[in-house]
Amino acid sequence: SSDLDHLSSGAVDLLILGRRAPTQFSSQLLFTDRFVCAVAADHKLARRRQLSLSEYLRFPHIRIDIERRGQHLIERTLGNPRNVAISTPFHAFAPEMLAGTDLVLTFPARLSPRFSDSSHISIIQAPPELPELPFYSVWHPRLDNDPSRGWLRDVTRAVAAA
Repeated sequence: SSDLDHLSSGAVDLLILGRRAPTQFSSQLLFTDRFVCAVAADHKLARRRQLSLSEYLRFPHIRIDIERRGQHLIERTLGNPRNVAISTPFHAFAPEMLAGTDLVLTFPARLSPRFSDSSHISIIQAPPELPELPFYSVWHPRLDNDPSRGWLRDVTRAVAAA
């Protein structure tokens, strides 16, 4: 069962989604991020400030698949031109997979400080054709007027703004 099923059943009070929620749920835009790319420090593209779309598509990719179902935002925007060599649900381990490869990893810019002190990867601006990445808090409408869930949404919004 999906996270949205857990919202419907009441098992989960609040979800943070990197896409717009289905219309039967209540939601609020928390922030919008952009994509950056990471490559091994000795990758041909490692010295670039920003990748062109053709450079980006020339190399194999690690795709972060947090949700197993549905199409990734990048594929929904570009069609299916990426050669995905590895698919993983985890952002944390993906940069470790880059060393000694020509793989390209695409991830939200807000996560880049975690990897910026790493000498074995290089972080580069993603092609401008890649979409922005909106993050929403999502909840079931039956919780719209629940004071404790309203407090949780307020705290979530404050943390996202900071």
